Amino acid sequence: MNVHNRHINHLVNRATFGPSPKSIRVYQALSIPEAVDRLLMESEHYEPLLPIPTDRFKLSNPKKSKDDFKAKRKLKRKMVGAKKRFNFYWLMKMAHGQEQLRERLAFFWHDHFACNEKHPLLVQRQINTLRKHALGYFGDLVVELSKDPAMILYLNSKQNVKDRPNENFGRELLELFTIGIGKYSEKDIKEASRAFTGYRFDTEGNFYIDESKHDNGSKQFMGQTGHFKGDDIIDILLRNPETGKYVAGKLYHYFTGQEIGMGQLEELSNYFYHSGYHIGKLVKYILTSEVFYADQNIGTKIKSPVELLASMMRITEARPSKGSFTLGVQNKLKQTLLRPPNVSGWRSGKAWVDLSTIPDRLKLAQQILSTNLQVKDRQNPLSDEGDEDVLQESEKNVKIKTRINPLKKITNARSAKKQVHYLGNVLFMSDTDHLRPLYDRLASQFESGNLSFSELVVSLLSLPEYQIH
Repeated sequence: MNVHNRHINHLVNRATFGPSPKSIRVYQALSIPEAVDRLLMESEHYEPLLPIPTDRFKLSNPKKSKDDFKAKRKLKRKMVGAKKRFNFYWLMKMAHGQEQLRERLAFFWHDHFACNEKHPLLVQRQINTLRKHALGYFGDLVVELSKDPAMILYLNSKQNVKDRPNENFGRELLELFTIGIGKYSEKDIKEASRAFTGYRFDTEGNFYIDESKHDNGSKQFMGQTGHFKGDDIIDILLRNPETGKYVAGKLYHYFTGQEIGMGQLEELSNYFYHSGYHIGKLVKYILTSEVFYADQNIGTKIKSPVELLASMMRITEARPSKGSFTLGVQNKLKQTLLRPPNVSGWRSGKAWVDLSTIPDRLKLAQQILSTNLQVKDRQNPLSDEGDEDVLQESEKNVKIKTRINPLKKITNARSAKKQVHYLGNVLFMSDTDHLRPLYDRLASQFESGNLSFSELVVSLLSLPEYQIH
């Protein structure tokens, strides 16, 4: 593979959820700057993802009565089913949507602002907030999430009242969301938490400040004094250069897989700071930098379970009929969308592969491309009457439709041997010289008719080399 195509493939693998048959041809015809501009252009459009009708569930708790146990149980099943439905729709958007860079960044922010809320409408609302601001201004995103109902519930902001401030959100705002651990004092956490007292939302999910619960007193935060509210605290944090360093360094690691050097961090964070913390501009800066395409950064990242699943569905144009299969894969591989394990988010790197997950990762291609695959769903949260027509998430069997022909057309003009090598270059980012004998054997079987194109793709996607990008 020539250097240009290798770099383009690297860009597509890191900035999207992997190549699609269409994108392979499109992007290899572009220069790096043109390809990055196209990725940004394709992700300009934002449209909320709304598989759950906004009037489906109330945000207020039902009144207690002697007979409400069954009603609550039924409601809980429906809410679980609705959250599964959103999981499926978002994953399919990752795999097949045009706005690849937007979804890539939304997935990053979902981990950065880790939140595991049960109410499906609040989950839907929060993820759409992440998607909306994914490439916009970081400050807007932080402010929106400080007032987000799911975040208010998850970090106990409803218990944050004057005279008895709850420090959960204040602590995570500093430690995980903005300037990073070690750049603040315990007093800063306490004073920040006072500024966020009284943060509430009504039964329609609209944010407001309950003035009777809010602490209007003077606060001392990071060397400044004032009658601060939450937005003021966020503004002070955004004026602190450490915020730019923390966020820019984390985004650099997300795209390169490497820790950033101090010199590079200063350059990158200064650019981010002076752009007004514009995420899209920072991402463009990273994706067009020479260091992004350095050999030590290519083929070094282990795909997370969601990345692996989305990329495999993308290259094969796989579309499961329901979300039972994709949810089962996420659970087995230990990364389930909408359910980060804690406020720190998911693990990364080598933590994704162990003796319990490697077999399932390697057989995933076979499962997706098996003819007439049917997956029994033993947990049907919507088995009771009502709402199945709207929130139908699970059925007894799930069929997976794939389209291999678009991928096959790209390779048809080549000999069998060149077809296999070309596919290997498209699918794998690591050094594959050691795979040449395997390529030759697969090409021989393919040319003789003993191996179909679909079986050839399965063989390649099942190799350990596809697990990294």
